[in-house]
Amino acid sequence: MKDAEIERSNKLLSLISYDQESGFIKNMAIIESNNNQYLAVGIIKLCGLEAVEAVFGVDERNKIVRKLCQRIAEKYAQCCDIVTFNADLYLLLCRENVQTFTRKIAMVNDFDSSFGYRNLRIHKSAICEPLQGENAWSYAEKTETGDFQYP
Repeated sequence: MKDAEIERSNKLLSLISYDQESGFIKNMAIIESNNNQYLAVGIIKLCGLEAVEAVFGVDERNKIVRKLCQRIAEKYAQCCDIVTFNADLYLLLCRENVQTFTRKIAMVNDFDSSFGYRNLRIHKSAICEPLQGENAWSYAEKTETGDFQYP
């Protein structure tokens, strides 16, 4: 009885934890509870959206965010779990093929020129070491702040 209740609550949590439009995970609790093994973690942050919104409006800003989400999904959905922290910050958790992941994250600058806005930049970082899903939050903080420990 208890197992059935836990399974039912996990199904409900998974229903509300995914963004229907992008397919990205919205709730970090999903990653922490699945406790999967990941090979690497990366972060993509779109900087300058405030300026675009101030000059061109919310609709243009949302168009850029949708385009960015589409490109992230195209490049990383096969090998990563993608978590949305907010409209401009995405966590990539690599499940397989870490070489392809690092090559793709190194080429993220391809996004910049396609938007056509002068002050729009993309910040990216990655840590290539194995981690468990329950530890993903600490790695997310490290990649966002650039707090790396090198041997």
